[in-house]
Amino acid sequence: MNEDIYDSSKLKDYLVCPRYFFFRHILGWQAIAEKTNLHLIFGEAWHRLKECLLIGNMSSESVDEGIEAFKEYYNQFFSEGLADELNYPKSTGGAIEAAVQYVKRYQGSNRFKVKYLDGTPMTEIFGRVPINIEKNREVCFRIDAICTYLPYNQICFIDHKTSSSDRESWKEYWQLSLQMALYTHVLYFLEKDGSKVYGGIVDGTIFRKKGMEQVRVLIKKTVKDMNIWLWEINNLVDNIELDISRMLEIKEKDVVMKAFSRNPESCSKYGRMCPYHDLCVSWSNPIQYKENPPAGFEVDFWNPDRERDHARFILDKSGKLCKKEVVVK
Repeated sequence: MNEDIYDSSKLKDYLVCPRYFFFRHILGWQAIAEKTNLHLIFGEAWHRLKECLLIGNMSSESVDEGIEAFKEYYNQFFSEGLADELNYPKSTGGAIEAAVQYVKRYQGSNRFKVKYLDGTPMTEIFGRVPINIEKNREVCFRIDAICTYLPYNQICFIDHKTSSSDRESWKEYWQLSLQMALYTHVLYFLEKDGSKVYGGIVDGTIFRKKGMEQVRVLIKKTVKDMNIWLWEINNLVDNIELDISRMLEIKEKDVVMKAFSRNPESCSKYGRMCPYHDLCVSWSNPIQYKENPPAGFEVDFWNPDRERDHARFILDKSGKLCKKEVVVK
């Protein structure tokens, strides 16, 4: 593991379960089945479609371009035909249906407009932002878009989300989301005048067989909110580093790995068991088995720097946004 490279996904994994973090990010074990996870693949394809709509101001041309961008990514994993149809509503047909509905819902009434820098739309912004200068701590981010929030003429981030749930808890979840606070932190870092920062908008689409729904959640953070978050995220990294130091003291002969504790209250999500559940049940000291991943797993470390490939802008070491010359689609 590149233990100094964190992003919101890695940090969230530790919050959910330290032992999950150990398997996924210390050992680098990934369940092979996760490589074709429909929800993750569809979500990335949908991001690419939404980027086209945002840049093209939801014109009919941008819808066509977005659908092609969706297919270009999605069809790498799921071919058109029966297999794709079985994925509905998270399918090509579902994406087209939702995109048309999205345009009908928001065209002409959008409350945000994408910002431009050096003639380029500010979408897909990647970089590392400091969270603790004394400890030289940085966190990676990838923001979908930076826009002007028109009602207050302030800058905001846009984050495209998909879900299969229309529960009120899904909307409320984002208010305390580590990820949304991180993106707000990036805006405050880029815009030195804090009065010009609004916050963000979770631009969500709910995909259900009974019909799609468009949902937007406003994220507004005060300076006090950000100070709480800054302490919490540094405390989180402190705990990870403490667990790493404990782990380094563990020997293979030890009965128990007294680091990266299990969280038995987080073994299932969305009705699916954690891929490491059986390992947690069977092994009291996973260090004894660290050299070889078990059947169904392979070593594939998640590196947030991979997100750089699809970026239009990179936040350089001087804290300046620079246009990336080549964008990998």
